[in-house]
Amino acid sequence: MTTEAFVKTRWISRVETAKLIRAKLKQEYPGVKFSVRCARGSATYVNWTDGPTSAQVRATVDEFESDGFDGMQDLRYTREDNVALVANEDGTLERVRYLSGLILEQRNVSEEWARELRDEIEEFNGEAIDWLDHGASIEIAAFRLNFHGTPPGTGLARDSGGGGGCNYAQSLIWQLAAGRDRSRPCDHGLGTYGVGNGWHRCAGCGLRCQTP
Repeated sequence: MTTEAFVKTRWISRVETAKLIRAKLKQEYPGVKFSVRCARGSATYVNWTDGPTSAQVRATVDEFESDGFDGMQDLRYTREDNVALVANEDGTLERVRYLSGLILEQRNVSEEWARELRDEIEEFNGEAIDWLDHGASIEIAAFRLNFHGTPPGTGLARDSGGGGGCNYAQSLIWQLAAGRDRSRPCDHGLGTYGVGNGWHRCAGCGLRCQTP
């Protein structure tokens, strides 16, 4: 028999895993309030407002995720890459596995930040935008901001209810916020884009700076 056969497995309960996730998020992003809760169906939900990006939080909590999902096959599976092998003081080895299920992150944008982003989009656009209008002004702004190099409107969620352009406008704001870490001061290392008249904005935090 191989050595692997003698290695015991220690399972970390969902509640204990959630505590570990909270502790690591608190350490990584002090001052940001996270909600970590276990739900039915073996999933752990992480919610927060502003703060770090979803990609940053995903990188922080990924080691605790026990399940994965294959969208091509609509199949949920147990992750084998997240099994930690730990050496104990007595020289024995044990596998550590978490019971978090899928970890699902949801970042929210505060109304305060949304107003700042709306102002920035209008400044970049060069004119005011009617945020309740479903017309061309928001689409033009999306084109000028050129998210992901896409043509006007691509990737922006239109309001299927027909009651104004609220979802369409929100999706433009969310895209602008998506790559920005609001949990700590920016080093302005993510590149800038010009706003004219000798000014530019940092693409990381949105700070308006005078062009040297």
